[in-house]
Amino acid sequence: MIKPLLSICIPTFNRPKILAYTLRSILEYKKSNIEIIVVDGSDNEETKLLIKNCFKQKNIFYFKQIDIFSQPSNHGFDRACNQAVEMSKSEYCWLLTDDDLIVKGSIENILDNIKYKYDLIVTSSIIKDNKMSKTYVKARPNIRKNIVFKPNQMHKFIKTVTDQLTFVGSIIIKKEVWMKVEREKYFGTGFVHVGVIFDQILTNNILVMKDPVTIIRFGVGHWQERAFKIWMIDWPELIWSFKFLAFKSKRILSKKEPWKNIKALLFMRSINNYNYNIFNKYISKKPINLFLKILSLLISIFPRFILFLPSCIYIITYMPQNKYLLSTLIESYRIKK
Repeated sequence: MIKPLLSICIPTFNRPKILAYTLRSILEYKKSNIEIIVVDGSDNEETKLLIKNCFKQKNIFYFKQIDIFSQPSNHGFDRACNQAVEMSKSEYCWLLTDDDLIVKGSIENILDNIKYKYDLIVTSSIIKDNKMSKTYVKARPNIRKNIVFKPNQMHKFIKTVTDQLTFVGSIIIKKEVWMKVEREKYFGTGFVHVGVIFDQILTNNILVMKDPVTIIRFGVGHWQERAFKIWMIDWPELIWSFKFLAFKSKRILSKKEPWKNIKALLFMRSINNYNYNIFNKYISKKPINLFLKILSLLISIFPRFILFLPSCIYIITYMPQNKYLLSTLIESYRIKK
């Protein structure tokens, strides 16, 4: 059997119908020089039957996840990503989520670039709503041309990609680079790919591609119900744990303790990702001064409707590249939780 040039690694959990759209978008590429690896963390056979009955291509490989968790979790997601890479046969692995689509011609574009032996490729994405009918962002990151960074230009690289690193579907990585790192310590962060990238000093160049290759389906992620813990606790702790990452680079990716930032708490409250229960669980027991603790408590019970208009203005004025957050804000007022 001819060794594939690229392995597309897809962790999935109880979403066979959404996964089917992702697989169909990949299979518009008709050549057999890639492989698709699906690692299924569900506790049923629906995904297995979908692939068996609807996707009979010989380059799709299905695996049940080892150490299955009964509920969606960052721990399970990270394990599934790692298992998919370990099972891969090609030199390069593209980590892809089960709810995103591939832009036509993207695989050809990627294959054209991996021949230059980059350690890492970060791709651009289009961000749409969960029905794929409205475009929020035409390209993230929005750059005019492909940019190549040397290993000693990590800070410039981080300034260019910033938030895109949180999206696992933007990462194409050499398998040997992935295998160099002790991945298990990043299981549970939800960002094992970021751990692999920054827990070592890369030896070859990094490419950031200007042409979007994926369409992110915003608003269907399993992580949303755990948003406060992920973005205010887990992500900052992960970023600030990297010994090879410069202080100024860490600051770009995350504040060290964003849960101490009043503006951040107000915004999280406005989109219903912060309330008294979250305060009690994550902030009340932290060793902070009494004033900040009381203020954090008051924000957790502050009437959300008062924050709606200021939050809209803030997103439009200061976060134009993240206007998709407006949909999160609006939707949070439609859904009664």
